[in-house]
Amino acid sequence: MDSSEATPSGYTPRPIEALFDVLREGVALCQVIRDENDQVVDYWIRQANSAFLRGLGGKKALGQRMRELRPDVSARWYEMWGHILAAGHPTRFEYHDPRANRWYDVHCTPLSRDEVVMLYVDVTHRKQVEAHLAHLLNELNHRVKNNLSMVASMLAMQARASEQPEVKRELQQAIDRIQSISEVHTILYKTGAVETVRFDSYLSELCGRLSEASADRQINIELQAAPLEIGSDQAVQMGIVVNELITNALKYAYPAGAEGRIRVRLESTDGGVMLAV
Repeated sequence: MDSSEATPSGYTPRPIEALFDVLREGVALCQVIRDENDQVVDYWIRQANSAFLRGLGGKKALGQRMRELRPDVSARWYEMWGHILAAGHPTRFEYHDPRANRWYDVHCTPLSRDEVVMLYVDVTHRKQVEAHLAHLLNELNHRVKNNLSMVASMLAMQARASEQPEVKRELQQAIDRIQSISEVHTILYKTGAVETVRFDSYLSELCGRLSEASADRQINIELQAAPLEIGSDQAVQMGIVVNELITNALKYAYPAGAEGRIRVRLESTDGGVMLAV
């Protein structure tokens, strides 16, 4: 059977560009322009579908240089293209267009030393949803922090009203533990973080609070902490442990009236992290 017999009746071949025009995602073939130092300083838009051209003023953008179409684009944008082409393998990243206030998930595939195919997927709605959820979680951390502070204040009032030293000590231990948890939510609220906490900052807050609580003692709490991010749940658990260790050291390491020092050290190791009190 020859090829004419295999062709459906009434079929008219269409250019491959027509296939890309039905996509909602932007697709473009670009060729970079280099300076005398072989650095990427601009690029031509050789081919593109309607979704890509829509944000650049339509088909008149074809064959034009990006610097002509968008003179506001940062020089770092072109430096990035140089790195992508030098690497020579597909690269994916997210990009925010401040002029249109849109977010894109960009897929770049180098075809040669100077040519690259780009696929732009509009993820603005997802980014808006993520921002809204982050705002809600931030508000939740703020409320949890306030509620824990209220509980700690109520226990402090009960401790002051009690005439039994043992009860006072137990209540103060409960207050310290609650405040250790509250400080995690305080950092999450202050930084706008969602799932991780700068544990070195958290230890600084915790050690500072315990130092103030023992200001009548001549015992210094010294902290040496390397920058470290951990999950908020881990931070709560480790914070309670550190709180217990420091509290016990304040109670039992030195006799009344004696000078002393408590060292807290956080450092990275080959196998993970070491935390010592």
